[in-house]
Amino acid sequence: MNKYLFGLVFLASNSYASSTPSFTTEFLIGSSSNKLHASQDFDIGDKRSSSNNSTSHGIRFGLPISEYFSVELSKHSYGEADHSYTLKIPSGLINDNVFKSIPVSLPIETNALKFGIKGHVNINAKLNVNLRVGVANWRYKQYSPAMLVINDIQEQNHSGRDVYFSVGSEYVVSDSIYIGFEYSQFSIKETEQGVYTADVSYSHKINDLSLVLGWAF
Repeated sequence: MNKYLFGLVFLASNSYASSTPSFTTEFLIGSSSNKLHASQDFDIGDKRSSSNNSTSHGIRFGLPISEYFSVELSKHSYGEADHSYTLKIPSGLINDNVFKSIPVSLPIETNALKFGIKGHVNINAKLNVNLRVGVANWRYKQYSPAMLVINDIQEQNHSGRDVYFSVGSEYVVSDSIYIGFEYSQFSIKETEQGVYTADVSYSHKINDLSLVLGWAF
């Protein structure tokens, strides 16, 4: 099935390229909102939510396959967001209701390699609006949101695949240069297995607003 789809894309791009040979390169920089929630319900019923912003950047390559559609491959870094928290544990004495506060440092950095399709509609000769949809192959650099709660998960470099979408607009500055903005979103939902403790389920919603600088060749 995948070979068939790639074959169609290849044939369509060759047919369109014969009349309009071009491809695009884009640089993106912006800000990402990271909303996290993790829960470990079976052992101690621990759960925690966190949110913070980070600086994002990326590079994207596009190949037009028709007048209104392109296929794209991009690499995005959604930056490192600080989700540190304070863990309170009993002092060890029975029934003294005294807890120790332990600061937990939790920097979470997310990257994604994306493959998708872009469709656009021209408002006039210089302005368009666009929609993108595709698959984001994401990876956490070191820590995942599972670390928001107590667990003994040892595996690092957690990764997965989820659907992304975005909406945006572009303005043509010259024959080869355009600028724009883009709002994108994708959500991660995973369950990780502990060695002795219960499994941890977590979600991570990334909303990103970026400025786009592009070249058409």
